[in-house]
Amino acid sequence: MESVIKHIINTCSAVVQTYFRVNPNEVPSYPYAVFTYQESGIEWEQDGCYIDIDLFDNQGTDDSRIEATLNQLKNIMKHHSVMLDDCYLRFQFSGANIIDTMSDTLQRRNIRLYLIIDWRN
Repeated sequence: MESVIKHIINTCSAVVQTYFRVNPNEVPSYPYAVFTYQESGIEWEQDGCYIDIDLFDNQGTDDSRIEATLNQLKNIMKHHSVMLDDCYLRFQFSGANIIDTMSDTLQRRNIRLYLIIDWRN
């Protein structure tokens, strides 16, 4: 999964700074994205993954920047496919949600993608 994680970081970072599991910066620079995955086997050399990308911004009640970032990520990833050295990846957009942060400044959105990985052994 290392090559898959690196590819997701590189692809999403064209839109917004992206991290796997946690933002390592003590003082974050907004906006940024953090993603995780849930993997399951489909067939002999094929896996499926749900990729959850959480977007964070600090624009208070102004949703324009986080919504624009969400739409850019969606447009890049919704039908994205690529051949890597060890696998072929096919992404599908599954959904997006507003996540309440109970904060006057922090905004959060979630994008869910489904990824099919065809491993090349």
